[in-house]
Amino acid sequence: MDGVALVTGGASGVSLIWTEITGRTSSIQIGAAIVEAFLDKGVRGVTVADIDPGALKSFSTQLRTRFPGAQLLEAVVDVTNEESVKEMLRRTVRQTRLRCQLGRHHEQI
Repeated sequence: MDGVALVTGGASGVSLIWTEITGRTSSIQIGAAIVEAFLDKGVRGVTVADIDPGALKSFSTQLRTRFPGAQLLEAVVDVTNEESVKEMLRRTVRQTRLRCQLGRHHEQI
C-alpha cells in the first residue's frame, strides 16, 4: 500500500482519555495501533500527531527502530484548537504528498 496517512492521537489516543475519565490506566492505544497498522501495510509516510510531546517523541523513537525506512513526521497538535490543526495539516502537506479534501470542497490550508 502506497500513500501518506495522518493520525491524531497517534502516540497516546484513547488510553490517555480513558485514564483521565476513569482514573484507571489502560493498555488500549488505538491511535498507536492505527499508526503501526498503516506502517505494517506499507504506507510510505505517516504524520503522527498528539497533544503530548513526550509521548510523541517516545513513540516516534520506537517507530523509527521498528520501521527504519518509514517517513515519519511528528506533530504536536491540540485538535480542539483550529489553528493548531491547520498548522499540522500545512506541515503534513508541505513535507509529504498528502493532498487534503474536506467534504466535497477543497479547502485552502
